Amino acid sequence: MFKVLNNIINRKLLYYLGYIIFILKNTFASDFFVDQEFSSDSLTFNTIQEAVNYAQPGDNIIVREGRYSEWVRIMDKRATATAPITLKAFPGERVVIDGTVPIISDWEEYEHNGFSLYRTVLDSSEIAGIMGESFLGVWQLFLNDRMMIPAQAINLKNPTDPTTGTGSNPETNTYWEAGGDFAGTDGVHPSNTTNQLADIDSPEEWCYIPYTNEIYIYSPDGLSPNGRDVRARVRDRVLNIGHKNDRSSHIIIDGIEVFASAIYLYYATNVSFLNCRFAYSTTARLSAGVSPERGNQIIMGGGPDKENKLWSECDSVVFRNCIFEYIDSEALIIRGSNYGTVENCYFHHINWSGGESVALRTQHAQYTNMRYITIDQNTSGGGFYPSHYNLIDHCLVSNVYSRRDAAGIQINTGMNEPVIRNTWVMDAPHINGIRFDGNPGGVLRKIHHTLSIRTSRGYRLKGDQHQVHHILGMSSGRQDISLPDYKFYGYQNPETGEVSSDPSLGWPIAPTGVGFNGNGNVNTVHRNSIGDEYECDRPTFLGCDEEQNTEYSLWHGNLRGNEKLIYELSNPEHYDYRPRKGSSLVDAGVVVEGINDGQDGSQMYVGDAPDIGPYEYGDNVYFIPGYRPPKPSFPIPPHHSTDVRPATILAWRYPWMSNENIIAEVRVTGPGFNLTESFEYPNNVLSGGFHPGGNYSWNVRVNGKIGGNWFFQVANRLEPDNDRSVPNGQSEILYPDQESLLTVSNTETAFMRFTVSADIDAFWGTRLNLYVEPFSPEGADVVIYQFDTSSWNERETAQNIGILNRELGDPVDTLYNIQRDRYVQAALNNVVTSSGEYAFALTLLSNSGRAEFCSKENRSSVRPYMSFIPGQNDLGIIPTVPMDDSVLFVSDIQDSIVFAWDLSHGNYTGDMSFVLEISLPYPNDAGNIDSLKLQRSIDGTTVAIEKEELLSMMMGAGLIEASYDWQVMGIFGNETWPALTSHQLHLVIDDGDFEAIFPDSYKLHHNYPNPFNASTTIQYDLPAWSDIRLEIFDIRGRKINTLVKSIKPPGRHNVVWKGKDGLGRKAASGLYFVRLTASNPNTGKRSFYKNEKLTLVK
Repeated sequence: MFKVLNNIINRKLLYYLGYIIFILKNTFASDFFVDQEFSSDSLTFNTIQEAVNYAQPGDNIIVREGRYSEWVRIMDKRATATAPITLKAFPGERVVIDGTVPIISDWEEYEHNGFSLYRTVLDSSEIAGIMGESFLGVWQLFLNDRMMIPAQAINLKNPTDPTTGTGSNPETNTYWEAGGDFAGTDGVHPSNTTNQLADIDSPEEWCYIPYTNEIYIYSPDGLSPNGRDVRARVRDRVLNIGHKNDRSSHIIIDGIEVFASAIYLYYATNVSFLNCRFAYSTTARLSAGVSPERGNQIIMGGGPDKENKLWSECDSVVFRNCIFEYIDSEALIIRGSNYGTVENCYFHHINWSGGESVALRTQHAQYTNMRYITIDQNTSGGGFYPSHYNLIDHCLVSNVYSRRDAAGIQINTGMNEPVIRNTWVMDAPHINGIRFDGNPGGVLRKIHHTLSIRTSRGYRLKGDQHQVHHILGMSSGRQDISLPDYKFYGYQNPETGEVSSDPSLGWPIAPTGVGFNGNGNVNTVHRNSIGDEYECDRPTFLGCDEEQNTEYSLWHGNLRGNEKLIYELSNPEHYDYRPRKGSSLVDAGVVVEGINDGQDGSQMYVGDAPDIGPYEYGDNVYFIPGYRPPKPSFPIPPHHSTDVRPATILAWRYPWMSNENIIAEVRVTGPGFNLTESFEYPNNVLSGGFHPGGNYSWNVRVNGKIGGNWFFQVANRLEPDNDRSVPNGQSEILYPDQESLLTVSNTETAFMRFTVSADIDAFWGTRLNLYVEPFSPEGADVVIYQFDTSSWNERETAQNIGILNRELGDPVDTLYNIQRDRYVQAALNNVVTSSGEYAFALTLLSNSGRAEFCSKENRSSVRPYMSFIPGQNDLGIIPTVPMDDSVLFVSDIQDSIVFAWDLSHGNYTGDMSFVLEISLPYPNDAGNIDSLKLQRSIDGTTVAIEKEELLSMMMGAGLIEASYDWQVMGIFGNETWPALTSHQLHLVIDDGDFEAIFPDSYKLHHNYPNPFNASTTIQYDLPAWSDIRLEIFDIRGRKINTLVKSIKPPGRHNVVWKGKDGLGRKAASGLYFVRLTASNPNTGKRSFYKNEKLTLVK
């Protein structure tokens, strides 16, 4: 008995002792460093694995810059939420866990079929020594981190290059154009990758022969690979976390790049990947020919079963602010792991060789949230493949080139209650946009506020009991929206076999072939959605009954008499999918609880009722889905847009922030605009009165970061909000109808309504342009009257044009003897003299004749519009680049700075010259403000000003930071177009080695430490602006490195030399010399020359 008690006491003591040690360890958590070049103390390791082995809960492992060609295993590390183990990159440094090793063997020239190749033989023992494990071969090759192309049967462009095409219009001679045809898995199309020496006939192609360890490469620039950064992929995985018997938890990986290899998590919970990059994770298997010894086919690499995987029991894993790129397979698989988060991640250039897969798959991974994700450039089976209770929110799938039976977002049978919201799928012309698939289809899916554009079929939603609201489908190859009743058989009593369409009975889904194959979507709720064409194989399909559509607020263009959605939207060509002013979609929807009523986190509708479609007219928030980079992005209208409608909004995507207390400062420059306005997240809509024909530049700044300077040109074309022919005796409401013609006769009057938002005045010229229909009767005289009720509409209100008093106002102009098939024009100068709403009526001058004009919904693109001639006071020149208040760092400028400008209205046609004036105000010795000026006459709208000219102005003013003002005037004959505004440009010395200490003379100080091991600091003084070279020479006088070669400001400068030559190779121990040469940057005359000794010891 005493022995048993003693054992219990001992166990308790051991338990409490372990607990005390754990508490003490967390109380005194440590920071460890990993540095390949320095490990002289107990807290610095040469490899990541050494640091991981030593780390305990609460420790931080900080990794210095470098490529770590090692396989890191984080096993049996059970940290806690309050004391995690963190592996992170040193701030501002690139840290790579690398699946490649450098090829250091010599390359020799090799002539092959008339091509000059290079050949090397690998030393497998040497590579195995670098790896610390067996060398199995090479299946990917990189030159300066650029992927080389395995030998191809058909020469296609490097798939990692940017492409000029889209999914709807692919670039020729690319894997994207092939669309997966070279997958080699369907028994029809062979794999395009041969890895055969005989097929190397194009730059960047290479092959590896395993039984001789030879590599052949067609150098992209014809130069020898010797002395260059050539790396060979030799691993499939470089980071494993957890194992069934070595579980790990609460691990944070921050700022690490995983290159040319994949990660694998297994029984690892609460792992977070933050700010990480996964590049070239998986490559297609590489055929390496037939082994001469064994006669069998040699296949290199892990191929598609070695993706980035969370394989099982990896709950609560987070990927946030990560990039997955250039991955020739599925980019990320989360399997058997719940409560995960993939947030603000960017997937691009995925699976170019076309094996059937998706970019992001969650397989039996419940409650996974996927938010703010972009999946772009993919030839595989699609973008997302979600699982049970998954959320896809604010995601963007674009440019999917696959020709397989696939979807941008695919949800199969058995995936319970996933939600898709605030998401776009676009430019996937051969596949479905969003599909609920299976036979039988699934149940209880929720989808709302989504777009599917330029896909084969926008929405293919099989099954039952779905919630489908505020979806938009357009420009589809087949149907825009399909909610079929087939491939669903109802619900079956598991005991009796009885089948019913009533889900309230609680029976499970009936299997295929049981019951009636027409029970699909019987219990689906579908509201407030729009599409040109619904699938209507049977009238029972949702969206195919006009009376039901009116009740449910569904807009089916074909069912409405072949009406087109494009005429109801604001600016779809420029990503503005709001209803346009006057559209029948505005306030025409119904309230859906938790979807559009402000409840449960939903956005509250604007106006009297919800709009039909995913966006609200007049809303201050315009959701733009996808990855949110560190700067504002995705401008609407897009950069360099032309023909933008005058009623456009400006909208942008906010950068990602850890908290959403974000303020955006928006600056707009252009005619009628010199505006700076602040917005609080999530508000991102600026509405303004843009001049027709005006040129505008704008930018958005958040936390001091500008997303870019964006430009757009407004069309000199203002189309009517509404136009309608009305029978003269009409006294009942006229419902919206896309009429293609405006008829003017003795029984009909045509009405038009415009909104002029620009701040025009009486000096502007305004014209009404009407196109006479090609088959219109000729000879009629038409009078244009003002119509005083400028707020008339075609909605069910007291302002409906059918029930209004349609008494005409004053006549404006008369069009005589109208002839068909041409534009006719009426002057509105005396009527349209300011911003506001204007309405007009068109009647016959006499009771005889008839005229037909094309309406705003006419399919021939010759619609009515107002055009404008700006007043002389509104014409001028607007600076564009550099953007206003730009900050340029001297080190970022190459030889010159490009200045650009534009006319306030219209396009430059070469008949005007310009004067650029740059001024630099500065305080003189007397304390007054002087100004240095630079003027340049130019014939075009851009000029490059040499950096030295601006630096000379800085030097003349004695400044190390300068704020320049610049503006441009235009000369047109005897007329001068003034500068409508000026821009300010800040030029900053950003040398990291610069100290604001101003010496009286040049000096090269002794380096410290000296002698040195890993690195030494070289310090020098400059009394004036100088063009300097700081160089390292060996004892024999050979230059081995140039540390600095640039113009430097006066001050003290510090430069670190890490004992490496110009190619990054470690220099040998010995005596070296540092030489400083300084010259006058204007004359080139040498001002100073000095050498100092330094000693490198290993």
